[in-house]
Amino acid sequence: MSFKLTPEQFSQAKAILAVFQEKFPQTFFSEPERIRPLKIDIHHDLYAVFAEQYSRKAINRTLKLYTRNPDYFSALTLGNQRVDLEGKPAGEVSQVHVEVAEEAKSRQQRRKAREEAREKRQAEQQEATPKDE
Repeated sequence: MSFKLTPEQFSQAKAILAVFQEKFPQTFFSEPERIRPLKIDIHHDLYAVFAEQYSRKAINRTLKLYTRNPDYFSALTLGNQRVDLEGKPAGEVSQVHVEVAEEAKSRQQRRKAREEAREKRQAEQQEATPKDE
């Protein structure tokens, strides 16, 4: 499943993430080394807190932006502690979740390699095309 955001959705998700980081500084981090796995179903907690401010779709897009980041995948190691909105322990990362994260990271890397190869082919085609003078 691909996760694409329009520029407007991306901008909105980044802004909402900044609010999450401000309101929950023990849970949401911008520094890769501080990122910790989130509690399973944390989106329900966020819906309750932000019901008046943001739609569920906007919250979900923001969580996807945060959790589909390679730095987040790196935090998903077996037995690593998950955190709730207060930064308190909320379960451990299971082997299944590690495997899912590894597959997602691998898909991202393959997608990026395909995109880079496509861009390279396009650049080569443009260089090979005679220009009108």
